[in-house]
Amino acid sequence: MRKLKNAVIVIAVIAVIVMIIVNVVKTRISAYQEVENSYSDNLFTTHTVSKNDVISYARSSGNITSFQIETVRLETGDQIKEILVSEGQSIKSNEKIMKVTSNGKEKILKAGISGKFFCIEKELGNTEYCIYNIDDVGVKVTFSEKDIPNIAIGQRAIINVPALEKELEGTVSYIASLPQNERYAVRIKIDYSEDVKFGYSSNVSVVTQEKKDVITVPYAYVSMTDDGRYYVLTENCKEDLFQSWTNGTGMAIPEEKRTYIKTGLITSKTIEVTEGLQEGQSIIKLAW
Repeated sequence: MRKLKNAVIVIAVIAVIVMIIVNVVKTRISAYQEVENSYSDNLFTTHTVSKNDVISYARSSGNITSFQIETVRLETGDQIKEILVSEGQSIKSNEKIMKVTSNGKEKILKAGISGKFFCIEKELGNTEYCIYNIDDVGVKVTFSEKDIPNIAIGQRAIINVPALEKELEGTVSYIASLPQNERYAVRIKIDYSEDVKFGYSSNVSVVTQEKKDVITVPYAYVSMTDDGRYYVLTENCKEDLFQSWTNGTGMAIPEEKRTYIKTGLITSKTIEVTEGLQEGQSIIKLAW
């Protein structure tokens, strides 16, 4: 009887130990799964497919200037007696701007164009007098032979002027037929205003293509196969993506789980999707 009683106690103790071990294992498994699930969720970022405007640009930089500048020509022996207009003053064509003497005779110099009068110090003791036509103002920029086929007269341009902390609207008004130093000169015309100073540096973005209300996805969410096909991953790829990441195989997602897309306009940040995705779908990528 005592042996039976001892056996029952032993069995009970073993049962308690087994239950403790099972509970510990369950707790650890649950904790591991929670950590794994949390880590798996943090591994991805999600984007909801939507319709947007997409724009591509050709970019360059230059300084604001007038495309028509007249330099007041002083002949040999001319000495300035009096400047009749002020620096920065608006003047009209044929307006008197300067009295000069030459060989004891006085003569009057007149403006050949309308605009603003400026005195430019070229070097010590050498001043150049110019008239800037304010009806023909803009930015001189250059583009490479890669960009120039996409640029045309009349195209819209956005001019960012850091000194003004604002953007100006402009249009392409001239494209050179021949390059200089392998780059083509382009003029971007803008409307003149008093806060626009000649010489201000500016960054120019010419709008080469623009599409309204089309399906787009961020460039970072799109992958490409070796044969040049584009695809994205939807949420049903999370487990495969997580496993491929933990196994160190990167983006080794089964072919049948990839969502292949056809693309339209591609920019540095956005890709237009013409086939393969619908508005409201969710796509994923690794979080880095």
